[in-house]
Amino acid sequence: MTRPPKDDAWCTSLAGKTVERYKLDEYIGAGRIGYVYKAHLEEVPGVSRAVKCIFGDLKEGWEHELQKVMQLQVVESVVHFHHLGAAQISHGGRTRTCQFTVWDYIAPGQDLKRYLARVKKIPATFVFAVVETILRVLYQCERNGVSRHGDLHAGNILIGDDTNARLDDQLQLRDPIYVSDFGYGTSGAVMSPKDDYAGLAQIFNQMVSYVEYEKATPTDRQLLEAMKLTSGSYCVSRKAPSAEAR
Repeated sequence: MTRPPKDDAWCTSLAGKTVERYKLDEYIGAGRIGYVYKAHLEEVPGVSRAVKCIFGDLKEGWEHELQKVMQLQVVESVVHFHHLGAAQISHGGRTRTCQFTVWDYIAPGQDLKRYLARVKKIPATFVFAVVETILRVLYQCERNGVSRHGDLHAGNILIGDDTNARLDDQLQLRDPIYVSDFGYGTSGAVMSPKDDYAGLAQIFNQMVSYVEYEKATPTDRQLLEAMKLTSGSYCVSRKAPSAEAR
């Protein structure tokens, strides 16, 4: 869904407003279907949440994302859902109704795309950590009856605050990594789901150009090259026409 440009200025300037019991503290960013704010429950000011405000009609199949995430509530590295509601917001002489969803807030609120643009260089182990996290989540999807994520791309991978960093397999501190925004599409639904492994291949290819190869170990370089071959082969096989199409 493309947001009308005339709405952006209004929809991105709602900091300080209250949506039900949630005070909107800071505008974070916009996706294809909503505007995301860092927020907190008014009675619990020390606990931050991410509130996604959706104006206008909900896209058909919107409930599929919530159904998927609810089946993964105990899975680590998934951004979890907390609440769904509707509210009216008055601002600048206008009052609009919004549907909203409440999620974990992953400080500092940056996705992988913005993270890469900020840090410029990443160690090879960071690439492995992101790929491993995504694969673990996809494995848990299968175990918990979720057919697939359905919308994997760099904007839906969140990088957490380094104050919550964890040790990786090489005992280096790594910022926590989370998977968010499960797609609306499902098999047999109005919207077809996107191929998760094609999305993972694209994420890997985006990260590779930022790797500090001069600091990578020989083993890390070999693994990166093997992953490049796998990623490239997968993308080529998906683009190749089928026998029936030929």
